Amino acid sequence: MSASTVRSKPKAKPRPGRPEMPKAYGLKGPRSGSGLMPWSRASAQLTQSRNYWVCTARTDGRPHAMPVWGVWLGERLIFSTHRDSQKGRNLARDPRVAVHLESGDEVVILRIRKM
Repeated sequence: MSASTVRSKPKAKPRPGRPEMPKAYGLKGPRSGSGLMPWSRASAQLTQSRNYWVCTARTDGRPHAMPVWGVWLGERLIFSTHRDSQKGRNLARDPRVAVHLESGDEVVILRIRKM
């Protein structure tokens, strides 16, 4: 990944959802009801961003989250990292990753299962 780029492209149309919360919170289910952000809005936010948080897992399962500069281009997040960095080693071993933007008010979280 030194001079290369980690790319992820959805194989299917993204599915909007919200976090699963205890029923006592009074929120609708993860994929039900109105209020889910349309993909066009999420894609616009991803396009306007420069900073992304990349979350991978270490060999022992501990999470590893690091901010990266990247670009959302053609429905892909493109960023670079060195193959010997922690995230580089994590991604080489296990391509599952979660990526989110900086804002806690305008939330966009991508969960990528395969690359």
